[in-house]
Amino acid sequence: MRRWFVLALFLIVTVGGGLAIGYVTAPGALSTLSGTWFASLAKPVGAPPN
Repeated sequence: MRRWFVLALFLIVTVGGGLAIGYVTAPGALSTLSGTWFASLAKPVGAPPN
């Protein structure tokens, strides 16, 4: 019985942690910084225009 509880707890923590990280780091999720960092990167000289 304890083995199943530990397995369920591990899965809940793992999946929950992954969902929390994905939510926080999604573009425009919790702050404007998380969605604008990629657009603010310096583009190389030979990059095509947008």
